[in-house]
Amino acid sequence: MIQLKHVNKIYNNGFHAVKDINLEIQKGDIFGIIGLSGAGKSSLIRMLNRLEEASSGEIWIEGSPIHSLSKQELLEKRKK
Repeated sequence: MIQLKHVNKIYNNGFHAVKDINLEIQKGDIFGIIGLSGAGKSSLIRMLNRLEEASSGEIWIEGSPIHSLSKQELLEKRKK
């Protein structure tokens, strides 16, 4: 399961790309992200992959907070 709790992404220039996202995706769910250009779709995916850090909020994968996972642990969880 993937959980996002009050996730925000604000860039250094002040642009608020992701605003207070709350989401739960269960294993086996089919999920898509749609939106206008600049709506935060890529920022959201980059935060899930830990290519970028959230400015605030929590991201959990399989019951573990993403910030506590090493790159290797995150890779292993992605394979599940």
